[in-house]
Amino acid sequence: MSLSRRSFLQLSAAALGGLAYTPLLNLQMPEGHCQPIGLGRVTVAVVYVYSQPTFKSVCVGERYRDEVIWLLDEVDSLSSTGRNRRWFRIEGGYTHTAFIQPVQKRDNPLPQDLPPGEFLGEITHPYAQSYRYTPAEGWQKLYRLYYGSVHTINALEEGPDGTPHYRIIDHSLEAEYHAPAAAVRPIPYEDYSPILSALSSLAAPEEKRIQVSIADQMLRAFEGEQLVFESKVSTGLSTRQSGDNALSSETLSSETPIGSFRVRNKMPSCHMGNKQLTSAIDAYELPGVPWTMFFQELGVALHGAYWHNNFGVRMSHGCVNLPNEAARWLFRWSDPVFDPANWYTMGEGTRIAIA
Repeated sequence: MSLSRRSFLQLSAAALGGLAYTPLLNLQMPEGHCQPIGLGRVTVAVVYVYSQPTFKSVCVGERYRDEVIWLLDEVDSLSSTGRNRRWFRIEGGYTHTAFIQPVQKRDNPLPQDLPPGEFLGEITHPYAQSYRYTPAEGWQKLYRLYYGSVHTINALEEGPDGTPHYRIIDHSLEAEYHAPAAAVRPIPYEDYSPILSALSSLAAPEEKRIQVSIADQMLRAFEGEQLVFESKVSTGLSTRQSGDNALSSETLSSETPIGSFRVRNKMPSCHMGNKQLTSAIDAYELPGVPWTMFFQELGVALHGAYWHNNFGVRMSHGCVNLPNEAARWLFRWSDPVFDPANWYTMGEGTRIAIA
């Protein structure tokens, strides 16, 4: 049910204490090491730990999906092959960075006043458990919502454990579910408002263009002839390979289309995958894909990705995956300008050349 102002204030005091975050309860700071560089979440069923930062060394252990681990260091291994030679040093050895998402665990206080209407929120825990309520079954677990994913919110309500939960509107599914408020940061408009120009002067829309190189796995943004932004990306796998994280048996072409396109519509949050209501953590469901910019009629887009950390290597079903912050920058800079009053903004936008 919706919260009254009195209930809102009463729940504020209990919000953080009542939301114990299970994967971190027993995660102790590693002893005998320098200060860790951060936390990482395992994004696939299993990753292997090696004695040295190379796949040719001895395998000394495993880490499993959604385990949260301390990252002690990041190294560039000259012994590795392929485009991504980055490894994390962890307790007990080394693991490749491809399927370790760098994460944080930041608790969020309740806002004094909710923004009117719908607003955006991003997950700031390694993951947050969502729940769906139905009169027939009551509260049931649904998706795990992962760090950096972005969701559309329209209310603050009491959740299944009596603590404040945001009500999420999943426009792609036309469904509603709830996530703990402490794990969600409401995103102020200034964090995704338009960047008129990366240069000192105002750039006309036709002066902006995006180039994606499949050979180099790089995206570059230009204003006229001036390079204003670049990022590693992950474009589509060849049709002979499996899809993202081997989560799908998709047999359609997964190669990123080559040619000239334009950004046609923008969604700051999009549910990708099979789009089914499920609590299975290995299901091919990607709710809250952030900063999505569609450019092709079959649903191909530029967007952030939270399910891998292998940028610079082909990974996708055809979309162009970017690190989340790179996707946010491009979302703000490119046309059409996103209208916060319309979750699905359409228009004849920035030119994209893919080769």
